[in-house]
Amino acid sequence: MEIDIKVSGDKELAEAFAAKGIAIYGKLSHMNARILNAFHRWVQNEAPRKTGRLKASVQKLNVRMGGSIFMGKGAPYFIYVLDGTRPHIINFKKAGGLFWKGAANPYNHVHHPGTKANEYFDRGYQAAQGEVNKEITLFENWLVS
Repeated sequence: MEIDIKVSGDKELAEAFAAKGIAIYGKLSHMNARILNAFHRWVQNEAPRKTGRLKASVQKLNVRMGGSIFMGKGAPYFIYVLDGTRPHIINFKKAGGLFWKGAANPYNHVHHPGTKANEYFDRGYQAAQGEVNKEITLFENWLVS
């Protein structure tokens, strides 16, 4: 980014910088909130919706000049969705075993085939990038105006 400043006198320059200096913190804070909201919305949009718990568990923490998008407590299995799982055995711990309609008899364990990773956080961040770039451009345009 290039900034051209035309000055016709020292007093005008000082006043222009003072005015921007007073407003810059608020503008940055506003831009930060809008960017964080965009990331939050897009990560939620990309979350798998089998039950809706993953989407509802995507949280945001907004601080004045930063913030984060993270998974709350509503879906503790999110790491298995994000990273996937290898094939594994599921053991049933209570009496009676695992049983489903059509099964010949209850089973005390089953072989799970594993799951493919679902990188919905990354897809959400990538999908939000256009909106984020617009927010940054708006700030840059205000800064040089």
